Amino acid sequence: MPSEAEVILHRVLKYAQETHWIRRVLAGLAVATLLVIGLIYAYGVLPRSYALSLSGGDVLSNRHFLAKVLQEEGLANGIHLVLRPTSDTHAALEMVSKHQLDMALVPGGVTRIYPHVQQVATLATETVHLVARPGIERLSDLKGKTVDLGPSRSVGIEVLTFLGLRESIDFAATSHSDSDLVALPDHDLPDALFVVSLVPSYLVDFLIREHGYHLVEIPFPKALTEREGWFSPAVIPPYSYGVSPAMPAKAMESVGVDMLLVANEDVNPAAIVRVMDTLFREGVQNRANITLSESGIEEPTGYPVSQAAFDYINRNDSVISKKTVDKAKDLFGAVMSLATSFLLVWKWFRPKPKEPPPEPTGDARVHELIAEMTALEGAIRRRGIIPPAEAAADLDRLGEIRAELLTISANFKMQQERLIETALIIVMDTRAALGHFRGN
Repeated sequence: MPSEAEVILHRVLKYAQETHWIRRVLAGLAVATLLVIGLIYAYGVLPRSYALSLSGGDVLSNRHFLAKVLQEEGLANGIHLVLRPTSDTHAALEMVSKHQLDMALVPGGVTRIYPHVQQVATLATETVHLVARPGIERLSDLKGKTVDLGPSRSVGIEVLTFLGLRESIDFAATSHSDSDLVALPDHDLPDALFVVSLVPSYLVDFLIREHGYHLVEIPFPKALTEREGWFSPAVIPPYSYGVSPAMPAKAMESVGVDMLLVANEDVNPAAIVRVMDTLFREGVQNRANITLSESGIEEPTGYPVSQAAFDYINRNDSVISKKTVDKAKDLFGAVMSLATSFLLVWKWFRPKPKEPPPEPTGDARVHELIAEMTALEGAIRRRGIIPPAEAAADLDRLGEIRAELLTISANFKMQQERLIETALIIVMDTRAALGHFRGN
């Protein structure tokens, strides 16, 4: 038994279906909805360009130079990058975390994990340079000196802490950007500096050539690597910063940290994939004098890996891979759902076809003839002996009825299939009765 609500709903739907203007309005809305869904899907597959903000750190750093090359090369790949230099690694990560910046190239080794920041790729290893004034030949000579830790403060702190030197007790710490250090007069420069950069570093080269600094070896890279996983052994090749005098004169041990490309979690993964596609092209690497490998993209750094990194890695999957098949199945399901919805809408809102008039049958006329013959037979039996003239007229009428019954049988559909047969039997019975009561 349907509930009262179901009855009311059925009445409303029936009224809407039978009212022409309501059908037209609702059908128009349904078609418009389907068109919007189709346009959204088409928009998703059309070629697009993306605008993103990117920081490569200080304008004098190797990371900023890489960002500049990426900006220029990205234009041909539909990527418009707005470069926003930052003087400090923590400042860049803070801006990415707050989505004041879409992406940033930063050195690894930052001990604080910022929320809403995701790792896009682990890139080349940057070398930790320790440069110092004359008279500082080894790490232990830093005691009592002023040491600039630079934008990557945690890297220098880790090295000095491992050596047993404490900030503000054994050494005075400062943190200047590359641009600030280049602008300082000689007497304001620190005694030593930690510089995290690809080899060669513009800042290190400037300090050696213009202010007489020299490189100091970090002789325990393996020990530091075992202490902190984000360190890796590194070597500064001989003559990297001068031939006469040689700087360094021989291969010098140091430690390295990975350069990271990070992004805010809300950045469009498709845009990030386009950036990565540009970044790993040969043109960018040749111009930036850097070798990048896709094999290290997913190396863990403490930040969650962006979905865009997996999308980029899987971009060359076989057309018949499981992922592609799943996508095809999802697309097929979506198309079938839309098609089914359209058909249901069209079927529900189309005008109800008028029912064809019922096909005429011969039953009614046959019943009339049967009634006439029944009345005739009754009259014959009541009259008794019938004069020959009247009998002849009745026989003629029975002949006409029989002919009409045969015509009805040939031209009309009968609801009662044996009604004609019954009527013909009545014709014969009436003839028999007439013959019995016919006078001479």
